[in-house]
Amino acid sequence: MKLETWPEVLAERVNAARHVPFAWGSHDCVHFAVDTAAAITGRAFGPLLPDYDDARSALRALRASGHEDLQGAVTAHLGEPIPPNFAQRGDLVLVPSGIDAWPAALAVCVGTHAVSPGEDGLIFMPMHRALAAWRVD
Repeated sequence: MKLETWPEVLAERVNAARHVPFAWGSHDCVHFAVDTAAAITGRAFGPLLPDYDDARSALRALRASGHEDLQGAVTAHLGEPIPPNFAQRGDLVLVPSGIDAWPAALAVCVGTHAVSPGEDGLIFMPMHRALAAWRVD
């Protein structure tokens, strides 16, 4: 269940990260999404992947956790995905990433857009591009 103040917490997290550059293993799509979900619910989701510090070690961590792709890792933690058009603010979504080794990125639904860390700060992608979604309650 989301905290009573979750809309404010979500807005604060997005505003605080708006200009923070992408950093593998600390401010990347997985960390931002999972940390945001924890902040708006007040509960820990546990690490989605073991430690990593670049694209190659992130891929190794994903496979070491028993998953071939990010969707499988998220599903193992949050349950079966829902259709992206049912996603609501605060839910986690999978979006195309544009990175060869990582064809999809984890993001947070903020309404008509999903937000995820990019090279120079947060990237806002239209929700109609989402590939999958998970309810964060």
